[in-house]
Amino acid sequence: MKPYNMNEEEQKAYDFLEYVRERINKDYKTLQEIEEEQESYNFGGIVKCDVNLESLLDDLYYNGFDTEQIKQMYDNSYGSIIQLYWLTDDEMYCMLVGAR
Repeated sequence: MKPYNMNEEEQKAYDFLEYVRERINKDYKTLQEIEEEQESYNFGGIVKCDVNLESLLDDLYYNGFDTEQIKQMYDNSYGSIIQLYWLTDDEMYCMLVGAR
């Protein structure tokens, strides 16, 4: 349900969060499945997991990424990437940031 009475900045943050939620990969059950697949792509980077999606995104902002960079990296298949997953067995989000 969309909150009401948001200022412009809050609206942009809400819209971006919805953008990310719509694109989260839900095909994996465990972190081990993701790690096994990424080995075949020669992935180099970090993997971070959290039960809170907003916490993972806040971490990106804290480390200097902006919304446009996150969107661009999220849409990349190769090169600099950000990928987000919902792990159904572990019931948490997993984020990969790096290069492949």
